[in-house]
Order: sequence, then C-alpha cells, then structure tokens
Amino acid sequence: MVLYISLVLVICVVTACEKTPANASLEPKILYGDTFSMQGKREKLHQFVIKSLSGPDGVYTNYLDTDQSADVATGHEILSESAGIMMRYYALTKQKEAFEAEWVRTKKNFNLNTGFSYRYSLSRGRSIP
Repeated sequence: MVLYISLVLVICVVTACEKTPANASLEPKILYGDTFSMQGKREKLHQFVIKSLSGPDGVYTNYLDTDQSADVATGHEILSESAGIMMRYYALTKQKEAFEAEWVRTKKNFNLNTGFSYRYSLSRGRSIP
C-alpha cells in the first residue's frame, strides 16, 4: 500500500513539473469584444464611460451627482474597483499609455499610508478609508 501511494505521488509530482512550452502566454486568447463583431460597440461603450461617466479623477459611481454624504458611494464619487476595471481593460487592449495614466490617477486618489482606499469623494476632496 505504501509503495502504491509513493508511486502515485511520484507520478503527480512529475506530471505537475512538466515544462511549459516556450510560446505559452498568460494573456487571454480573446480580447474584450473581439467576438461576435463587438469591436464597434466596445469602442462606443468606452467612449460613453470616458465622456459621460468620468472626470479628471476617474469613473463616477453614478451618472447623476449627489452631495456624497451617505455611508455608501453615491453620485460622482470614485471607486477603486472602477479604476481596476479600467486598468484591466487597458492592459487587455494593449493601451500602455492609458494604463499608466489610470495607474497614476489611482495612486493619487486612493493611496493611503496604510493601504488603498476603496472610495474617493470629489466633494470632500479625500479618500474614504
């Protein structure tokens, strides 16, 4: 029994350690909207987010602004999740300059001494821990 278990473990270790092909990629095979003729719609959506749902500090939580005094994000507050989604989109679509700009904006808005905030309030002019 011990010999059988040892043999199974050796096979598992050898199989797990197989060499990855040199041309293997960690990138997804399909980019956002590249199937089903969605490229045009993807670009229209991106333009709407940039022109109508964003400002100089990032993507707004909501199309309509509020006084931003609630315990939850509202109005033109900005969430770190939105910044992350934008950076992922720029990375997957190989827009290096746009990614870098979003990263700089994200660090400016969300970086705290103890970590990253999840929310930035434009009316309060600060990150919400």
